[in-house]
Amino acid sequence: AVDSESGSRTAAGDSVRSFSAATTDAPMGSFGPTSGVTKDAPKEGAQPSTNFSDPGEKLRWFERMFREYYAPALNWAPTQRKWLKPVSLACVLAFTVLGVTGTYYASLLQPPTEQEQWFTEDHMFTGFEDLNSDRFLSGGEDEYAEMSIVLGISGISRPNYVRWNPADNRGTATFDETFDLRSRRAQNAVQSLCDVMRDAPCDVEACVGGFGTLVRPDTLECFIEDFDKWYVDAYNSSLPDSYTKKDRPTGDEFIDLLKEFYEAGEDTSSSVGFVDGELKYVEIPFTATMLGFQPFVTTLSYYEAVHEALDAAVADLGEAGEDLGENPFVYAGRHFTWVVTEKALVDGVLQGFAICFPVAFVVLVVATGSPRLSIFAILSIALIVGTTLGFCKAVMGWGLGVAESISSTIVIGFSVDYVVHLGHAYRESWHASREGKTSDALTTMGITVVAGAVTTLGSGTFMWACQMTFFTKMAVLITAVIVLSISFALCFFMPLCAIWGPEGEMKSFAGYMAEAKEKAKTTVRRASLASGRRSSGMGAQEGQAPADAVPPQETQTGTQ
Repeated sequence: AVDSESGSRTAAGDSVRSFSAATTDAPMGSFGPTSGVTKDAPKEGAQPSTNFSDPGEKLRWFERMFREYYAPALNWAPTQRKWLKPVSLACVLAFTVLGVTGTYYASLLQPPTEQEQWFTEDHMFTGFEDLNSDRFLSGGEDEYAEMSIVLGISGISRPNYVRWNPADNRGTATFDETFDLRSRRAQNAVQSLCDVMRDAPCDVEACVGGFGTLVRPDTLECFIEDFDKWYVDAYNSSLPDSYTKKDRPTGDEFIDLLKEFYEAGEDTSSSVGFVDGELKYVEIPFTATMLGFQPFVTTLSYYEAVHEALDAAVADLGEAGEDLGENPFVYAGRHFTWVVTEKALVDGVLQGFAICFPVAFVVLVVATGSPRLSIFAILSIALIVGTTLGFCKAVMGWGLGVAESISSTIVIGFSVDYVVHLGHAYRESWHASREGKTSDALTTMGITVVAGAVTTLGSGTFMWACQMTFFTKMAVLITAVIVLSISFALCFFMPLCAIWGPEGEMKSFAGYMAEAKEKAKTTVRRASLASGRRSSGMGAQEGQAPADAVPPQETQTGTQ
């Protein structure tokens, strides 16, 4: 007797090494077992064997290799302990070490610390970028990133935006209702903010040029200062000679004069934002001490530093800072946008793993009907993914850049394929023992998964000739994941099945559900009969003989 999931045997004297072909008319490895599962028991007087080939079985040379050599090697158990299979245990141990090591290096993956290269090392474009970024301690005037402090904009409203069609309905700015420059306090707060940000220190590596500040000297343009100068020049005849900032208009008069300043086309007048005649936002442009188009880590460090300095400056203004709006921020165009994009790609990798692995496990349970087989499969897939990404870190020296982030989710798909095919073949085998099922799975599906691996490797070779590194990285990832996927499927997953795989008849998920449904019907039927008997008994106690009551003489005879 063979337990379908635990694999325990109750037949006495059943030796682990004593296997022979099952005597049945069903062809070897036929999908869809016959009624009942034939037990793999040796004939009386037969020599122990691990070869499960059927008489007259016609196999190609590659299938014979799996049937007559590889499967017997995995199933070979020199002792009475059926789990002690040296070849299988050695394979599991070796690939476990490989997978754990690769996963460790994969955990060290971080966004690239250098600017991503989109072309090969010998491409002229790469040489031009290296010349600008590596050979100068500071850049030219146009090499530094241009940024602006923005006051008065709280966010973006996108009610009709569809992420799959990003060119349409991109949204409109939402303005901060608390932003108001009518008061003298708010105007002075803008001036103080400009003074503080000019001298804000910077101690991150992103700040270059030896300035020691977040803002390059003499590059921050404060519109309130230019407004004062314009106001003095435009209304000099009506002002006292000793004009100071205290004499700056307030209230609606200031807004009207600021509108004139905007229409006059002064240097910083474009920093004032009027929408439908109302002041909605202002900008304070400056040139950063960070060079443009820096790698993720460098740009992110400056992004965090400049926003910390801005938040601290606004907080130091006290109540006056409340007039500048609730969400002041630094706008840097595509420099900061690319940082957010790269961060989203990295987060997408983690989210993809968090979604794919549980879903893959559920699908495997439904497909195989065996939680144990599904655990073996999902463990194999996890080690394949971890080893592939670890190869990118340890061998190739890559960071988690754009190409790696996009390709990482593709890696999961390649990792699942061969393991699932072999697991399905294992379940469909008509043999009862795990040794027979392992032999069937390798013989019937081994050549298929190997051929699939070869053809997929062939498709990836065409990208090796590309000059853009995105495609060459894709070629490396496809090659690595296919080699690792087929290796783990044959040399880790199948040895696991040979050692601890489920035995006996393995039903599909639908079969288990049908069995559960039938048991539920039987339970309901028994409960209904029991309820009827109780009703009949109550009627008998009231002096009414039940319809199915047994006559006294028959009861006595039955008792005797």
